[in-house]
Order: sequence, then C-alpha cells, then structure tokens
Amino acid sequence: MALRWRHIDFDRRVLQVRDALEETRANGIRVKGPKSKAGRRDITMPDILLDALRAHRQSQLELRLQLGRGRPDGDDLLFPNIDGGLTSPQQLSSQWFVFAKSIGMPDVTFHALPMPPNLSMPVST
Repeated sequence: MALRWRHIDFDRRVLQVRDALEETRANGIRVKGPKSKAGRRDITMPDILLDALRAHRQSQLELRLQLGRGRPDGDDLLFPNIDGGLTSPQQLSSQWFVFAKSIGMPDVTFHALPMPPNLSMPVST
C-alpha cells in the first residue's frame, strides 16, 4: 500500500519494495521502512503484472484528469485513497475479509494468500 510509481521500473521489469505502511492509534497512518533488511527488496515482475500495472496506470491517469489533478508523478501512490493519500491497512483488511467471504473463501489474511507458481521470486538488491 506504500508503493509509489517511482518504485516501478517497467524497462527492467522490477518492483522495488522500499516502504511499508503502519497504522497506530497514536500516529495514525504513516509510511516507514520495512521491518527488516529482507523487507527492502527488488522483485522481478512477470508479464501479467506489467500489463496489469500499465492498465492500472492508464485508468489512474484518466481518473486524475477527470478530477483535474493532472498527470501522476513518481511520488504518487499506486493505490491511493480517493484523495490521493494513504489507504488504511485496517480498512483494506476489513474489505478483504468481506470480499473473501462473499466468494466463499476461508478466513485467510490478504498477506497469507499463496503466491501463484508462475510469479517470479524476489531478486537480490
């Protein structure tokens, strides 16, 4: 949820994980570094993800233009809330559970979803 467009390198096919979101009662939602060194990583993206991100970027651009917000820049989030800001991780988790239940999935957290076998594993940085 903290991914920014500058973290996506379409030419090298790499997604850079550099930030994470944290939500606490004391601080609200904030961007922070990953919890561990292993959390800061580069992930090689398969074609299906590259295509999906290109389509998402196009949709985001069209919406931004309709809202009069102009073109996104590198600091813009891939998945912002309607105002362009950070989305609550707790809200996303709640929405995930509602969706999972609606399609008959067992209780599984978003992060516990299995990785499809055709996706690349992280590459070293």
